[in-house]
Amino acid sequence: MDSQPEPVNYICGGKDRFSNMSDDILGQILSSIPTHLAVQTSVLSKRWRDVWTRAANIHLDDRLSFFSTKPKPTFESSADQILCRNQMPLRKFSLHCFRFRDVSRINAWIECALERKVTELDLFLADPYSQLTQRIYTCENLEVLRMYSDFDLHIPRNSVGFPRVKTLHLSVANPNSFLMRKLFRKFPVLEELQIDGVTCKERRSFKIFVPTLKRLAIRIANRNNGTDYSCYDFYVIAPALEYIDISDDTISLYHMEEKSLQSLIKAQVDVGAGIDFTNNDCWHGAYNRAMGLLSEVVNTKFLSLSASTIQVLNTGWYQTKQLPKFPKLVPTLPNLTSLELHVFDGFDWESVVLDYLKKAPKLEAFVLNILKGPKIDCWESSGQQRFAPVDCLLPQLKVIEIRGLKGRKNEQVFLKYLLKNAKFLEKMIINAASPSPKPSPVNPNLKRALAFLALCLSLSLSLSLCHQRPIFIILVDRQWILNQNQSEPVELFSTKLAEEDNWRPSIQEWTTYHQKRWV
Repeated sequence: MDSQPEPVNYICGGKDRFSNMSDDILGQILSSIPTHLAVQTSVLSKRWRDVWTRAANIHLDDRLSFFSTKPKPTFESSADQILCRNQMPLRKFSLHCFRFRDVSRINAWIECALERKVTELDLFLADPYSQLTQRIYTCENLEVLRMYSDFDLHIPRNSVGFPRVKTLHLSVANPNSFLMRKLFRKFPVLEELQIDGVTCKERRSFKIFVPTLKRLAIRIANRNNGTDYSCYDFYVIAPALEYIDISDDTISLYHMEEKSLQSLIKAQVDVGAGIDFTNNDCWHGAYNRAMGLLSEVVNTKFLSLSASTIQVLNTGWYQTKQLPKFPKLVPTLPNLTSLELHVFDGFDWESVVLDYLKKAPKLEAFVLNILKGPKIDCWESSGQQRFAPVDCLLPQLKVIEIRGLKGRKNEQVFLKYLLKNAKFLEKMIINAASPSPKPSPVNPNLKRALAFLALCLSLSLSLSLCHQRPIFIILVDRQWILNQNQSEPVELFSTKLAEEDNWRPSIQEWTTYHQKRWV
């Protein structure tokens, strides 16, 4: 006997394929949207009345009722009903309480989530020093913990807390040094740690001793408007550390044990964004702290430095150059294979970048991002010379990416230096800044791309020093424009592109003009 086809529901004349899915699949779909939206699907039909109760993620947020003009149940009653009706094992439980401050009720919700074997817990409590339930310390299923508040943690002395937590994210406004040090020791398998904080008036020290830690992120925001440049001391003891990400407006002091540096693979440093670049009094201390941090990560294989970091290092160095003793500008980077530098276009960045390239003998990939930033007048007063590159071979460099080029003369000199010294270059990616729109029969972005293509090909062919012919990829504002191999002359390639877009005469004439101008 032939099986009967499954019934198909219709809504507004179309097929309702969602209603024919199983409850488990629908529960997974509803887990990806906020809980208050998932609950609203119960009014669609009888079929959907209880589907939301199978969602594995629950997000409770009392802000959702702030701006509502319709009468609604109280936040606590809604939270009670959601947790009562949803009896599925939980994957993630998020609780954000900005106005609701009943600690006993909050702990009851947390305990309910723990009983449902939640693996990811996200807590934001506006009430400072809220005392959390002690059951959170011994939960065997919890793997990810995020806490955004100054919690009052009564950590058991003789027991191992958080036995399976591998990811910890702490965001605190007034951290307690003793409590934080005691807390870190209660994570026997912690692998990822992120600390978010703000500057304070009192100087505080933190000791991060986590033998299993692999990833560390520290983010310090400056809330004192430039009045305090260093209020924290961090002592890191993490023998298994592989990745470190520091974003610090104030440039705190960082001390890393030698064992913590042996396994380091990647480092991202973004410091000094909260420093007033026009205040010369702060440069000496800021430079010393930034250079101290850079010297801690010199053995990494991947390094990324922000524009403010380089600004502090270089402006501070030139400001303190008249002192009897000052450290070298760039330390040696013996193991570095990938380097990413962000620079402001308000100063002569070419010499700075060249110093980093010279100090990395094993460098294989280099990314340069030129940003619009403040112009500092101390360069002329310090006697800095214009960029005059000296040949320095880059034998291992294979990939170069440059973002934000505008076609200026100094950029042309820098490109020529790279093409001349990177003998084994395989690929160069240029992401040019979009030119200001002007009336023209040719797309201005395409014109800018062809200009850089003509420059690169002309320099590469005239130098004739590359071991192999590199591939040039040209973009404008991160939009793909040209992907040109050196095997074709620029005139032939531009002609092909012109024929496709009906711009042949203008492109040929414009490209030929810029070839003669730049070579």
